[in-house]
Amino acid sequence: MDMEFELVEAIKRIQERDNRFHEDAYRHVLRSLEGIYVYTRQFRHVSAKELAAAVCLCARGMYGPMAFTFLGDWGIQSTDDIGAIVFHLIDEGILSKQEEERPEDFENLFGLKEVLEDPYFRNNLP
Repeated sequence: MDMEFELVEAIKRIQERDNRFHEDAYRHVLRSLEGIYVYTRQFRHVSAKELAAAVCLCARGMYGPMAFTFLGDWGIQSTDDIGAIVFHLIDEGILSKQEEERPEDFENLFGLKEVLEDPYFRNNLP
């Protein structure tokens, strides 16, 4: 089956259960994860903190100072929201997790708004 079709169908199923997040929010989290793999040149486990930071870097790279606005329009207001998206994708079999990982790993890692609106944000990522 086509991977894009699988992703679209998975997101539709997720949104039937929980419609807090726009389709673009799921795509952005996946794009950010892919960015980690490209940057590190390794397919490896990624921590909650690494992924949340990558979501910020990717958003800032794509949308500049409007990054928080774009993420907010998609329903992403906090690192907790990133965790919810990740675990929705895990539940659908799009992503996998290690045994000990849970949504709480993403809770209050840092303030998205503060990080994304900081002109020196690359230096201030956790």
